[in-house]
Amino acid sequence: MKDVSVTDLPRTEHDLLGELAVPEHAYYGIHTLRAVENFPISGIRISSYPELVSALAAIKQAAALANRDLELLEEERATAIIAACEAIGSGELHDQFGGHRESCVGNPRRQAWRIS
Repeated sequence: MKDVSVTDLPRTEHDLLGELAVPEHAYYGIHTLRAVENFPISGIRISSYPELVSALAAIKQAAALANRDLELLEEERATAIIAACEAIGSGELHDQFGGHRESCVGNPRRQAWRIS
């Protein structure tokens, strides 16, 4: 995850535990921020494994294509997911995958859902 500077304007997000300030530039939300804060097990972020992040994006892209073709996903949303997956696959946005290795690798869906 990108380090937050004092010039970043946070947005406030809510969940069942309350509110948190999330950096405005972040593609992730309150749940990811809580995971990073509460589970600093190894200090190794999933973004340290770019091949894994790209593979998760490829899976999400395939799912978006299949669901679009089955008319289970609207074209506009599918197009946005596919574009995000292509960007991730080319190495962009990897800093947005900030969970720690142990808290995320065991649950790839958590990472993949961030794309949508």
